[in-house]
Amino acid sequence: MKFFYVFNYDIYKKDFVLTKKELFINKLYKLFFGYSKMIDPSDIKDNSFKLIGKSLFVSNDEIIKGRNLDRINKLIEEEDIKFLCLESDVDSEIFKDIGLMILNGMELRFKVLFEKAKKIIEYPDKTQIGLMIDGKSNYEYIKMICEYFPLVIFFVNNPYLGDNISGNILNDIGSSIYVSKDINSSKSCELIFDLSSETFSDKINIIKTDNYISLYKNKEIVEAKRKINNVKVRCPNIIIERSNVKNLELSFVEALMYEDKVVKSKNDIINVDMDKYLYEKCFKMIFFNEE
Repeated sequence: MKFFYVFNYDIYKKDFVLTKKELFINKLYKLFFGYSKMIDPSDIKDNSFKLIGKSLFVSNDEIIKGRNLDRINKLIEEEDIKFLCLESDVDSEIFKDIGLMILNGMELRFKVLFEKAKKIIEYPDKTQIGLMIDGKSNYEYIKMICEYFPLVIFFVNNPYLGDNISGNILNDIGSSIYVSKDINSSKSCELIFDLSSETFSDKINIIKTDNYISLYKNKEIVEAKRKINNVKVRCPNIIIERSNVKNLELSFVEALMYEDKVVKSKNDIINVDMDKYLYEKCFKMIFFNEE
């Protein structure tokens, strides 16, 4: 089983030195077909030189179609490609017509940030935290947080949504959750865990907590002294040809878990012993804390 690790070509194009002949062919290709010729996929190997995947470079501005799509589908069949893992700046819409599972690192990202939240809060039974949710928030994530942190306030734009989810939490784990639409209530929270993928409200920037963790909003500007905005993995034992990638996306680690048969589905990822797995792979998890 192999996978495609998909990069945004615009970021890495300085690594590619194309000959005059290749540039000429690309210009002709775009002239005839209306889109650029796909860069040939290169190999991804581990330190034992075992082939574990293929790197695929795409441009968000150039939708994959026509002959490029035919080439990708042929490679998928020939190389036994089972899924795609995307860097965070790759538009997943490019692959809407390719029938493969897409990994974006979300399950692993939640697991890593949840573990970080548990390290921040010393006394979870006595500490109030805020949980920002919307209609797209993953219920299993909500339930896990409420099980570990019993003193939770839901922050919602839609009170009916909050009441509905809090009712489900009460039935499932017996915790009674307070629902608030007033972001000012966050001042009483030691930590805000944001599971909302949409804009919570115009007042979001008045959050006054030292600890704000967002699952989706990587680049959102929030008045917090410490923000955990991104998680990457550093691995010295992976060779990705034709690029100088040093920090890998979480989607890549998810792909390795499938390749190693550590997990069989996305639901298995949350139960993986990450410290043990990363140690065995000689990975280091890097948190970027921006002031």
